[in-house]
Amino acid sequence: MGTDNGTKRWHRRSGLIALVTGMLGGAAVLALLYAETPIDFSSLVNVDFSGIDDDSAALDLGRRGVSPAPPSNTATGNTDAVSNGTSAALQTTKASTSAQKRGPCFGVPWGDQGFTFQPPENEEEPWSERWYGGAVQRGVEQPYEGKWSIDLSETRYNQLNPVLLSTFGRWIWSETPRRIQISPTRPKSGILCVEGSREGFDSGVALGGGLKGAFKQASSRHFPPTGVVPDADLFTSPQYNLWIELLYTPTQEAVLEYAKSAISHGFPPGVLMIDTNWAERYGSFAFDSARFPDPKAMTDELHEMGFKVMVWVTPFVSPDSVEFRNLRALNYLVKNSWGGVGIPEWWDGHSALVDFMNPEAAAWYKGELDKLQSEYGIDGFKFDGGDPEYYRQLGGETAERSLEHLEAFNRVGLHYNSSEYRAAWKMAGNHLAMRLSDKAHAWGINGLSALLPNGIAQGLSGYAFTCPDMIGGGQYGDFVEVGTLKPKPGFAIDQELFVRYAQASALFPMMQFSLAPWRVLDEGHLASVREAALLHTSQAEAILALAKEASETGIPIVRNMEFAFPNQGYEAVRDQFLLGDDILVAPISTKGRDSRTVLIPPGRWEGMDGAVGEGIVRGPETRQVDCEGDDMSGSVCKLLWYRRRS
Repeated sequence: MGTDNGTKRWHRRSGLIALVTGMLGGAAVLALLYAETPIDFSSLVNVDFSGIDDDSAALDLGRRGVSPAPPSNTATGNTDAVSNGTSAALQTTKASTSAQKRGPCFGVPWGDQGFTFQPPENEEEPWSERWYGGAVQRGVEQPYEGKWSIDLSETRYNQLNPVLLSTFGRWIWSETPRRIQISPTRPKSGILCVEGSREGFDSGVALGGGLKGAFKQASSRHFPPTGVVPDADLFTSPQYNLWIELLYTPTQEAVLEYAKSAISHGFPPGVLMIDTNWAERYGSFAFDSARFPDPKAMTDELHEMGFKVMVWVTPFVSPDSVEFRNLRALNYLVKNSWGGVGIPEWWDGHSALVDFMNPEAAAWYKGELDKLQSEYGIDGFKFDGGDPEYYRQLGGETAERSLEHLEAFNRVGLHYNSSEYRAAWKMAGNHLAMRLSDKAHAWGINGLSALLPNGIAQGLSGYAFTCPDMIGGGQYGDFVEVGTLKPKPGFAIDQELFVRYAQASALFPMMQFSLAPWRVLDEGHLASVREAALLHTSQAEAILALAKEASETGIPIVRNMEFAFPNQGYEAVRDQFLLGDDILVAPISTKGRDSRTVLIPPGRWEGMDGAVGEGIVRGPETRQVDCEGDDMSGSVCKLLWYRRRS
């Protein structure tokens, strides 16, 4: 088959293994090219790629004893194009880069994986490839396009999976944290700069598979599903986390009153999570007897009411406590850089950390959780903390292995069927519920507007069992003064915002309340929130079926529009999503609005609830939709969603 000149140029460009350095000059070039340990990547952002000449920079892999994978007409990955520890050299006629050099960065041999396309000749021409992945918190920035870079060590207080996926079917995986960026001066070249050595790095191309093909191939190789589904009640009923409602003063009486109030106000029973300060101190797993005089009687009563019960646990241990002294003697606590027990600062003060990389310490911790289940009937655990930021405060090897510490903490949850995490590293494919990080009681990108893009990012990162943050927001400083816990002067709940939070969460795989809506909302807004909760339970069977599918295939439950309908112009859609393939969800996230633009994908779709006036619509079509009012409240219109019809 003939090949045009543009494609020949792309074959040469995509076969580059070495990163072409820019005009950094003198010592800076030497430091960059010969470093074999992680470098300061900030200097790399300014590398000038414009000097690459495809003809003079072509790389002959075979001549250097490296055997690239042969071109293929089927989806393939690439792990052996450059052997571990080998850095191919780049030869160029440019005087400034004329020597063979071994560097800390390399390109990816996409052409050797059968990947061919012609990038635009002119940098002004449009370029359609988009990238997704990395930190879930960066969902609001995805897809990445133009001049982008990403640091695969940044969890940003949420989940991180070290995978990047492209709408062209390309994917990247790194076992270790590193920086990756597109060519800063030629972003349409498709050239990627990868920091560090090739050890622990993998890449592949799902030819013709687009974003979905890239996900499936990367998932099957690096985070395959385990076939295990989290406890069904996490999906089929609302969750009630008591953090914002009770803050640091939970009591047995208050917990039971919350549960009774939920039922009396028409909310279905579900999973109830008792948050911080149920125990005597951090590191203790004994209920505070002053606050919980009979915890077994409490859990028994909650079970009779139809609730499952989870408790909040962390890796933290209060210093100057009996638990600290015992664990220090057993060498179960994380060390700082000079060999003593590290005491990092976290949001509740200063504490030591259980060393989950010590198998004996991890076994001790699991034993304490097991006793909570056997003695008190606790059904599961909300695992909090463990963020790499706390380990990095301790310096030395602990800082360097901070993500490994987080991963070890995550693995404790695999022993249970009701485990929720906020922070995670390389846990995709496992049966862990993953909650989005705390959102503000606000409409903007730090609040409600982040819910959908970050939830979509969870799915693309391989975390299928997604849970949005607490309805109304989970940052307690929005509601009370930090420290004193006194009411904030002049603060009032935005009731419209509360309803929109509930609606946006209703067709996620899970939804979670905290601040009691029956306490802070008027009757009209409360009716709208209750309706959202009942909508969720009405779709329980479908959601549970999708959870089972995800456990077997890894396919996200919350699906990106481009993932489900490739090449339809949906790459940058962040404010609507698909629940599976058959439910389209388009919440309103702007204050005072009762309409929005909805992108209807190909097929026949029936408007439901707020979109019921639409009837059957046929896509693809872009529509301005006025949502139907809520007959009970008359103040906030209903959720816009559609069901696919044959």
